[in-house]
Formats: sequence, structure tokens, C-alpha cells
Amino acid sequence: MTNLIETLIEESLQTLTQARKGVYRHYEFPQTENMIKVAIGMRRSGKTYFLYQTINKLLEQGIKREQILYINFEDERILPMDAKQMGVLLDSFYTLYPKNHQRKCYIFLDEVQNVTNWYLTVRRYFDSKNVELFLTGSSAKLLSKEINTSLRGRSLAIEILPYSFNEYLAAHGIKLSMDPFGRASFDIALNHLRQYINLGGFPAVQFLATKDWRETLQSYL
Repeated sequence: MTNLIETLIEESLQTLTQARKGVYRHYEFPQTENMIKVAIGMRRSGKTYFLYQTINKLLEQGIKREQILYINFEDERILPMDAKQMGVLLDSFYTLYPKNHQRKCYIFLDEVQNVTNWYLTVRRYFDSKNVELFLTGSSAKLLSKEINTSLRGRSLAIEILPYSFNEYLAAHGIKLSMDPFGRASFDIALNHLRQYINLGGFPAVQFLATKDWRETLQSYL
């Protein structure tokens, strides 16, 4: 497992660098101490990128990269997986960096619902380690009520939605003139709003041809 965890860490660091160039998502995990943070939302709404954004903030705050672990449980190399195997995978992170036993770590588990009985390992880590746990799950399979039941009230959840209108504008590099905001500025803003309503806010479809984005959205549905 140690070789696999090294590979996963190396790949996630490369992706983190690329994510710094993306659109800033206007979400933050709750700041409450001693709670598991959970982001839910439908597939392709941007949950993974939001995790990358959160990790980059930690790095900017001076947290060492050796204290941070990100695992995507849609990676075919680690599936299928149950709670026991998940525990072995997480334990190998501490084997790789033994100093982590004496310092706080930050563990990000993406699409955690793909692991059978995932909550058993999450609860063990929450109870026995000096760790902040961040989870994401598809809202089709992991709802807030189910999370609270599985984690016995130890979690706080937020919902990640597709791009807002402001995020859509940022993705397309559009800056609206607001001062002064006369008829011309209003008409330009209204035109962009109509395009946003037509295209939607899913990040992956923003620059696709019409035929492709329609097919992509239908596949999401």
C-alpha cells in the first residue's frame, strides 16, 4: 500500500498546481473544531475542485504537504474497497510519514460512498487520530441525513452547486461594468445572464460545442 499511497500523493500534487488556475468557488467548509467536514452535491458540480481549493489554502497557510492526504475513491486502482482496506490505505500514509503520528494531519476523501462501510474507518480515525477529515459524496448516494446517521452527529455538511452567475462570468473572463450602470451596461449583463441560463453552470460544459454540451448534460441526468 505504501507504494500506491506515494503514487497517489505525487499525482495529487501535480493536480493541485493546475487547480490554482481555475475558477474560485465561493464556498468554505465550516470552521467548527472537532467535526468531520462533508461536501455533498450532484456529480460534476465541482466538489473535487473545491477540495483542491481547500488544500491549496492549507498549503498557503504553511501546512506541510506531508501532513495532507487526498484520495479519490473513483480511482480504479483502489477499487473495489471496503472499510478494512481503506484503513490499511490510510495507515500507510502514517507509515510513509512517521512524524504525522505526533502532529495534526488533514485527510481528504473524495466520493467516499464508493467504499463499503466507509464510515467505520472514518469514525475510527476521527476518534483516535489528531486529524481533520474532509469528505465528499454524490448527493444521489450520500445525503445529509445518511451522513449524520453514519457518523453519529460528528459531521457538518455543505452542498456544492454548479457555477453561480458570478462564477460563470469568472470562468469566461467576463467583467461587467457596474459604474455607471446605464442601459448599455444593463443590456450587456442581461445578455450574459441569458447565456448563463441557457448553458448552465456545470464546469465541464462551459467551452463545449452546442451538440457536445447538450449530450454531456443529458448524460449527467
